[in-house]
Amino acid sequence: MVTQADITASDKVIKSSTSTIQLGVAKADGKLWMTAETLHFAPYNEDFGLGPYNIPLTDIAKVEKHSIPPLMPEGFKVTLTNEHTYQFIVANSETWIELIEKHIEALGVHVIE
Repeated sequence: MVTQADITASDKVIKSSTSTIQLGVAKADGKLWMTAETLHFAPYNEDFGLGPYNIPLTDIAKVEKHSIPPLMPEGFKVTLTNEHTYQFIVANSETWIELIEKHIEALGVHVIE
């Protein structure tokens, strides 16, 4: 059994919410959460092959607001240093963006504006 004492600062969940990941035309609903070092997404149904994903914040080159009304009213896009992208549909995307950028800066990584 994992206790609170076993959870290191880098493992502690900072923010979480339900989310939809979109990769091209494929979408999957699931849970998005962030720790001090990683952005995680776990789909409710793994049969679609869209996750789970564990994205180290140090691999993120850019994070930006991304929406396609009315299909994707609010969300953000993460671009990795290898140019792979992930799009998340989530409420309060600006809060997510600010939080991700803040923690990336704390890790000493430069985020592209």
